[in-house]
Amino acid sequence: MEFENGPYVQLAAFCENVLDEKDEVKSLIRVVDHLTKEWTGPGTEFPEPQEGDFSLAYVLLLKSGDAEGTYPLSMKWLIPNGEQRDVLETIAHFHGGEHGVALVVRMNIGAEQGLHWLVSYLDGHQIAKSPLRVSRVLRSTGPDPNPSTSEPQSQT
Repeated sequence: MEFENGPYVQLAAFCENVLDEKDEVKSLIRVVDHLTKEWTGPGTEFPEPQEGDFSLAYVLLLKSGDAEGTYPLSMKWLIPNGEQRDVLETIAHFHGGEHGVALVVRMNIGAEQGLHWLVSYLDGHQIAKSPLRVSRVLRSTGPDPNPSTSEPQSQT
């Protein structure tokens, strides 16, 4: 199915938090498209990225337009090393007109440097592709007291 007359993407954005207000309005707090992980410690190497380096939310708002019925909705996370990870598989229900679907996906991601993408699909068709740049900054406090590589010992 092609989506010429709906549903329509009203919003697709990353943010630090989402508030669900009493009147069913969502408030997005600190919309972001670039995150920086700063590490201060000994040595000159950044620790390996860990799930949970960043906690954020992704908000996808869709309006029905002429679309009615249920459609599979999925999201994939594309990380800079080429890996793809499934984020979400659900069913979206559309009732036509200005009615819509509001999805909030809370995520914990690793600080792998580079450009990440969250791609949303409705009924197998890509409907949104949102970029998120991750940078890492290392502030060394001196040599690593426990280096991972050992120097060969000279023998006399």
